[in-house]
Amino acid sequence: MKKLTVLFTALLYTTIACAQNTYKVLIKDSKTNAPLIGATAFIKAANKGASTDTSGLLTLSGIPNGKQVITFSYIGYDTRTDTITFPLTQSIPFI
Repeated sequence: MKKLTVLFTALLYTTIACAQNTYKVLIKDSKTNAPLIGATAFIKAANKGASTDTSGLLTLSGIPNGKQVITFSYIGYDTRTDTITFPLTQSIPFI
């Protein structure tokens, strides 16, 4: 029974490790092209969120495979919601 438990645990961790994705996006103002420092993104289904750094770059890690709804927000701007399917085919940051 111990061998079965160890095998099951090893398979579970392997599956979890393979199903993790990273999403990078550069968030800028559409008129001035200035980076939006502190803009946030949240994936409700995965309970994950992040905010942009001083260059407007946002990185979300540990995203499961499949369709994910990502909500972007920033004070004074309209909230934007995108549906993205993971894993992504593009590896450079989205703009």
